[in-house]
Amino acid sequence: MMGESGSSSADIFMSDGSSPNSETWEDRCRNIRLNTADINLLVLDYLIIQGNEQGARIFATEAGIEDYFIPGSIRERMEVCELIRQGSINSAMYQLNELDPEILDKSTELLFELLRLKLIELIREAMNREDASDATIEKCLAFATENLAPIAPLNPSFLTSLELTMSLLCFSPTSYTPALKNALDPSQRERVANLANLAMLKSQGLPNESRLLALVNFESWCRKQAEKQSILAPPFATSP
Repeated sequence: MMGESGSSSADIFMSDGSSPNSETWEDRCRNIRLNTADINLLVLDYLIIQGNEQGARIFATEAGIEDYFIPGSIRERMEVCELIRQGSINSAMYQLNELDPEILDKSTELLFELLRLKLIELIREAMNREDASDATIEKCLAFATENLAPIAPLNPSFLTSLELTMSLLCFSPTSYTPALKNALDPSQRERVANLANLAMLKSQGLPNESRLLALVNFESWCRKQAEKQSILAPPFATSP
């Protein structure tokens, strides 16, 4: 991105690929001024990628941005993510197939994680039943055997994850290790919802990472590189 002074963040590095000295770095940082209009566009892009349609429209109005595009599928995308957060995995998978019948075939990781969440919900249901019987346990085992076992060998991490999940059936909840407790944590739903969001964005030909987040990650990387060489890296200023 170009600043008002004509310098860009990429210009911090020397043209010959070498690293700048401390004085050069500080001089170039001082000369960079980020344009407020550009920052507003980055924030709007972030809100759209994250699926915050209402927030995006409100921000665009307040920032005076008139020429912008919000994909029509944003609501359906967020509905899928919300279903996953609620633990309604069957409904989420149905909605995903409605949006793109091939999306789960294209993303084995997403398919595995959704099926694993479904297994966890079955295990959670069994744990909460006072009259939990062998039949309830058999239902969990049958689901894992039919749906997850064929996919798990495709990736070593799938196998590890499935083994951990199945361990929930082998121990009393009072003796669960931190790893087992984490498997039941609601944050797992949020993680898979984010994974589904990325898969849907890719399926729709949209970027799966906002430019704002990409720049934040790049800025963090630049700081780490500077710190390795004991170079002070002050934060960039925003032009009024």
